[in-house]
Amino acid sequence: MPRKKTQIAKKTAEAQEPMAADMAKSATSAPPGPRRGLEHNSPARAEVVSAPVRLLPYQRRWVEDRSSLKMVVKARQIGYSFAATLQALLRCLERKTTWIFLSKGERQSKLLMEKVQEHIQSCGIVAQAFESTFFEGASQKQLEVRLPNGSVIYGLPSNPDTARGYSGNVTLDEFAFHADAAKIYSALFPTITRGYSLEVISTPNGQQGKFYELAKAAGMADGRIANSELRAARDEAPIRDSLLATRWSPHWCDVYEAVRQGLKINVELLRAGCDDEPTFQQEFCCQFVSTAENFFSPELLAACLSAEARTDTPAHQLASASGIDQSGFGRRRLDGTIEGPATTGQVLERNVFPASGSEFFLGIDIGRQHDRTVFWLDEVTALGCHPEAADAGRGALRAPAGGQSPPLPGAEENQSIARIVRTLDRAPFADQLECAREFLRLEREDGSPLVRRAAIDATGIGAMLAETLAAEFGPRVEPVIFTAAVKENLAFRTKRRMEKQLSLLPDTREVRRAFSAVKRVVTPSGNLRFDAVRTAAGHADEFWAKALADLAAEAEPAPVAADAYLAGGGSIINPRAFTELDGGWEAF
Repeated sequence: MPRKKTQIAKKTAEAQEPMAADMAKSATSAPPGPRRGLEHNSPARAEVVSAPVRLLPYQRRWVEDRSSLKMVVKARQIGYSFAATLQALLRCLERKTTWIFLSKGERQSKLLMEKVQEHIQSCGIVAQAFESTFFEGASQKQLEVRLPNGSVIYGLPSNPDTARGYSGNVTLDEFAFHADAAKIYSALFPTITRGYSLEVISTPNGQQGKFYELAKAAGMADGRIANSELRAARDEAPIRDSLLATRWSPHWCDVYEAVRQGLKINVELLRAGCDDEPTFQQEFCCQFVSTAENFFSPELLAACLSAEARTDTPAHQLASASGIDQSGFGRRRLDGTIEGPATTGQVLERNVFPASGSEFFLGIDIGRQHDRTVFWLDEVTALGCHPEAADAGRGALRAPAGGQSPPLPGAEENQSIARIVRTLDRAPFADQLECAREFLRLEREDGSPLVRRAAIDATGIGAMLAETLAAEFGPRVEPVIFTAAVKENLAFRTKRRMEKQLSLLPDTREVRRAFSAVKRVVTPSGNLRFDAVRTAAGHADEFWAKALADLAAEAEPAPVAADAYLAGGGSIINPRAFTELDGGWEAF
C-alpha cells in the first residue's frame, strides 16, 4: 500500500545503541524540573533537544515501571502522554520489538505520534515515519515509525478489529473514551501471554465502562490515593481478571499531586475555566462522577462521535449536486470509505459532499437571556426511495386515493450526519429570525429548497419566531411545543437512533457536554422527566436542537399512543405537514 515517507532525524545509525542507553539513563535519573525545549503545556512540536529530558517524579515512575500490566488514573494535560511515548521509544531502542498506541480517534493518534517524533529527534537517531491505510478502502490512517534496529511504533485509532490485527506491546491512551472499550480490552489482554506489555492510561469518564471497572478493582476509583497506598494495593490486592489472574501496577495522579511534584500550572485558572464542579472533579481530580441519571452513557455517546460530522460545512458544498465527484475529492460514504477517485494529499474530511439521494433537516432550539439558540442541520441519506415516489431525490410521496399519507419505508433506519451546528449566544430575536431564514432559503443547484423540513422550539419565547417562520415558509416549518410527553418522545427517538448507530455527531466539547448533561429523572408520580442543569455553557441546547432535527426527518411520525415509551397523547408534528393534492398527499 502507498506510504508517505519523511526523514525525521539526521545522525548515524551506528550511534543508536549507546545513545539509547544514555537517553534512558538521563531521562529516568534527571531531577524534576522544567524541561528544556518542550514546554509542558505547549502544543506538540518537533525540535532537537540538546539537554537531557527532565521528567517529573510521577513521569519518571511511569518510565521506570517495567510491569507487564500497568494502569494510571490521571488528570488531563499533566504529561503522561509525553512519558508514555518516551518509554515506548526507549524500550524499542533497547531491542527489536513492536509498540502500538491505540487512541480514541485519528486526530489523537497523530498527536501521540508527534510526541514520538519529538523524542526521536531529541535522541538524534535515524528513523523513518510512514502514513498508510491499514484496511483497503478505509479512510482512517495508521501512522508508524521504523527504527534502524527493526523496531516499529504504530499509532492507530482504536476499534476491536484493529486491536486483533496487530501483535506487540500496547498502550491504550484515554481508554475511558474509547468506543467498544470492553471488546478492545478482551482482544488485547491475551497479548501478555506472548511476553508483551499492556498499558492503560486515561482520565475518568463516569462510573461505568471498562476503564472504571479496572480502576475500581485497583482501588483507584474512590478519589485521592497516596502513592504508598498504591504500592500496597499492587502488592496486597492485585486485580483479578476473568481472562487471566495477574497483577496490575497502578499509578494515580490528580492535578494537585502533579503540582506538588513540580508541575507548573495554575489550578485556580483551570477551575475557573470548567463549566461546573463535577467537570473539574472528573477532568482534573481523578473523580469518577456518577452517571446514574445520565440519559446517554459515555460509551454510547463516544460510539456516535465521528470525525466525518461537521459543525461548519460551507453552504455551497451542501448545495452541490449530490454524490458527484468534485475537484478530484471523490465521494465519501458515511461509513468513512471513499467512492471514486481522490486527489493525493487532499484533506478529504474537510471536503465532504452530500451523498446521492440525501435530504437535509433542521432543528432549532430557541434561547435568549439564559440559554443559547442552536441550529442543527443534519444530512439524512436514502430518503425518497419509496417505490411510488414521483421524485426519488426530493421525497415527493403519493398515496393511493383515499389512503393516508404513507410513511417512508425504513425511514427510521436512515443514517444522519451533522453538517452544521450554529450557536447564537444571547442574540436578539431579529438576529435569530434572520439566521433561520438563511437556512430555510438555502437552495440546491437545481433551485429546489435544500432544507426539506425544520422543527423549531415553539415553547415560550420561541412561539413568535416559530409562528413567523411557519407563516413565511409554510409546512416546511413545524412548531413544536415542549411538554413532558414531547420531551420524552424527542429524547427516546434520538437515543434509539444512536443505539442503532444511525446518528453521527460532531466530536466537539460543546456537543459532548450537551448530551452528557441530559438527565432522566423519575418524578414521585412515576413519570419520567428529561432535563439538564443550566450552566453558563447552556441547557443541553445542542441536544434539543439535534432531537428536533431527528423529529423533522420523520416523514410521518408514528402515533404517540403506539410508542412504547409514551402513554396517550397526539402526534407531535401537526398534520398540516402534509398537503393534500388531487386525492393524494405530498410530503415536504
